[in-house]
Amino acid sequence: MNHHFSNPQKFKVAIIILVIIIVSLGSFRLGMTMGYHKAMFGTMWDKNYDRNFFGKREFMNSHGTIGTIIKIDNDIIAVSSREGKEQAVVITKDTLIKKEVDNVAITDLKIDDTVAIIGVPTPDGKIEAKLIRIIQKK
Repeated sequence: MNHHFSNPQKFKVAIIILVIIIVSLGSFRLGMTMGYHKAMFGTMWDKNYDRNFFGKREFMNSHGTIGTIIKIDNDIIAVSSREGKEQAVVITKDTLIKKEVDNVAITDLKIDDTVAIIGVPTPDGKIEAKLIRIIQKK
């Protein structure tokens, strides 16, 4: 009788080679899957960058200013830009005020704070603030 696998040593070597090939292909497939998921995470992070840092925003067609608070009068603040232009900003109950990553209250706004404001224009030339971000001084 002529058996191809009658030699147990050759059979063991063939099985070991087969196992090595299967493990290598499995590792390759696992690496491909992990790479795909990392790439998709990066892509989705990029597409949702604003929402990741600023939360849900409904003011993409907005106006804004960056400057220093020079006056606080109840729910209206006056901001002076670096160019010296003054802008009145109306704060509503829906205005989001942020200091770093924390939400803060209107009472946390102080004269001489540097702020970045995003909002919508009002008919009388003010900005109705949707987001006020207090910028830390260096």
